[in-house]
Amino acid sequence: MSEALSAPVNPLATKLSREFVDWATSRIKSISKIQEGFIAINKADTLDNNVHLPFLSHASILLQEGFIAVNKADTMNHIVHLSLLTHASIPLQEGFIAVNTADARCTQALMGVRLVARYRVGVIVQELQAWRQQTMDDIAKMHSANTDRDRLLGFYKRGAVEAFFMEAAVQLLEEYTQTFSHDPRFTNFVVETQKITFNWLVCNDEYLPADMRSHLLSSCSRLLGAMARIKLDYISLIYFNHIQERINPKKETKPNYDALRGQILRLCSGMSSVTLTFEDDEQLRAATEFLKLSDPLLYTSPVRKSQIHHALADTLTQVLWPLVRADEPHCMAAQLSPEMMLKWYNLVLQAKNSLWAWSNKHVKHIQDGYPLVVTLVCLLDDKSYSSAVDDMKEYFLKQLKNKEMRVLSAKCLGLLAVSYLTRYGKAMPPHELTKWLLKVYSPLLAVAKKGGLNANEQLDLIAPIVELSPEFAMQHLILDLLQSEIPDCVSVALRALHTVIFRAATIPAPSPAPSSAPGGASPTGAGGGGGGVGGGTPIPSIASSSSLSSIAGSLSGGSSVQSGSVGRYDELASTMKKNAPARLAPPEIVQLIRNGHHPFDLLGISHLQQGINAALGKLVNSWHPLYGVSAVYSSPDVYLKDRSQGISLYCWLIRIMPYMRPHKWWGGSHTKALELLSMYTAHPEPQMRICASDALEAVGISLYCWLIRYHAYMRPHKWWGGSHTKALELLSMYTAHPGPQMLHLAR
Repeated sequence: MSEALSAPVNPLATKLSREFVDWATSRIKSISKIQEGFIAINKADTLDNNVHLPFLSHASILLQEGFIAVNKADTMNHIVHLSLLTHASIPLQEGFIAVNTADARCTQALMGVRLVARYRVGVIVQELQAWRQQTMDDIAKMHSANTDRDRLLGFYKRGAVEAFFMEAAVQLLEEYTQTFSHDPRFTNFVVETQKITFNWLVCNDEYLPADMRSHLLSSCSRLLGAMARIKLDYISLIYFNHIQERINPKKETKPNYDALRGQILRLCSGMSSVTLTFEDDEQLRAATEFLKLSDPLLYTSPVRKSQIHHALADTLTQVLWPLVRADEPHCMAAQLSPEMMLKWYNLVLQAKNSLWAWSNKHVKHIQDGYPLVVTLVCLLDDKSYSSAVDDMKEYFLKQLKNKEMRVLSAKCLGLLAVSYLTRYGKAMPPHELTKWLLKVYSPLLAVAKKGGLNANEQLDLIAPIVELSPEFAMQHLILDLLQSEIPDCVSVALRALHTVIFRAATIPAPSPAPSSAPGGASPTGAGGGGGGVGGGTPIPSIASSSSLSSIAGSLSGGSSVQSGSVGRYDELASTMKKNAPARLAPPEIVQLIRNGHHPFDLLGISHLQQGINAALGKLVNSWHPLYGVSAVYSSPDVYLKDRSQGISLYCWLIRIMPYMRPHKWWGGSHTKALELLSMYTAHPEPQMRICASDALEAVGISLYCWLIRYHAYMRPHKWWGGSHTKALELLSMYTAHPGPQMLHLAR
């Protein structure tokens, strides 16, 4: 008997594993009434009013001799009062899943699932499977009547059960280690979960509300991605068999090609989260086989074959693109078999050539074909890549003149730039790299300034460059757009600048360039040079500065940030696209500023702050008369509604103002910025009042200590009509401040 099965069952592990089950059961019971298509929550149900939850915290959980011990000094048996959803009727179509998964108890329960999985995976998988089966049986018995209402309620409850089960399964599989496979209960759990996942992808219940269907499809995709990391061969075999069965259905009955096509599209969507790994030759072999079977041209449907080809091409692009960002398997070539690597590269080249020919056969193929071809180009070996990337760059630069191809060409050029930075960013001299990037981005900026790209399309181009080369993005993209006269361009620059400041602790700092690129040399053959982009001098690594690196590392969770990590680019772009910016900077940025540093210091771009400040100062000088003072002191009928776009832009600038040392915008005067912000708190536009209040709060939280540093040097007696005593009174008062830093600075 294996060690996992012979080990004694820990009561605490069993108790924790019940937490998610209890929570999910209570939520299923809350689906009790249907009122004209809505799900009503029964207020009389008091199941959730008092819930016995173990209090989970990192400080109170210890591992002792294979058991999970909880420090009794903490509130282990804390009674948590969680009220039910108070609305009399909640539309399931409008967020039942979102409302419940946002519940604090759900978060606690999922923490328990992950915790138990680390040490007693057999216990938790057994509990989850038993709960799902029992709940499904209970729902079948409870709603066995043949009325439409009863059947519909049964559908809803079964969908909710699957949604909660899949969420717990995703959390569990994300904790996977090799030891899990030693427990047969976990192996059985993976097999059963795979069946459930593919069944929902193939037979997505049309009776479920739209948001629940969408949530289930998203959960299925995440589950397949997690299971593929465990055993790619197993998942890919099932996936391609499902595709093949629907491409060539049995002729016993007349096939419903519309239904089969819908199933194929859902299967493709479900596989989009699969991640290929290359830690050893076996994983490289599995990835090569997956790429071979994923060729869209291998699957020709008798009806609307192009639609299937496009879906398969898009799925393959989403699977392969993370490899480009991580520079895999190129950066790991030294650890893998040369024969296997050669086979991979040959297959990539073959797929690139065939799909390029297919894409150019008809204009309808290019929207999905070109991004896939560009992605395959980015995965070629060094020799093929160095020639193909320049050919692709020139081709898409020419296509920018074509109005119908402009957006797609911009997207493909952005992909090529990301790939070039990832592969050669640490090998090429900075001026050479900057020269290549400018050849790509200068035409793109020209198109954007003429209105050829909207704000979201521009942000998609800028976000990955901010991650990979903050200096180039700030100096050649953001600063250029700040000086534009096109509102969309200025909006993009302000959004990007806001995100850079607020997310500086999570953006990787530049590092000195090694003598050669990982797995290959630079295309120019030069191996030296600095680590930054956009200047001829190397930018020092932030890791060499103990104070800054400790602040960024400890306050952002202590996890190191790698430039090739996958997933942050899309997250950064989505952050930039948010309509409402964050009110205040995160704690790590506040602490950084309190220590006398600036977010740009973390990224090694402090030398660019003067140029950014000058551009922002010009914007304030031009916008203040239009959207600030005239609106405050004019009558309401003079205030025109067509200024709303300008006010929205000005709000982004106001939120940035406290973090960009605005005293330097007007010859060293602190009072100018504070006067403006104070004035805007009386602005007739609510948006401006809120932004100004938030900016003043930011000044108080993060910058007040910094202002005191300059207090003695800025002739404070002139701030209050020539009175020295006012400044001295303030400083004396601050010597008794409860904050140690305020106390130190005042002294």
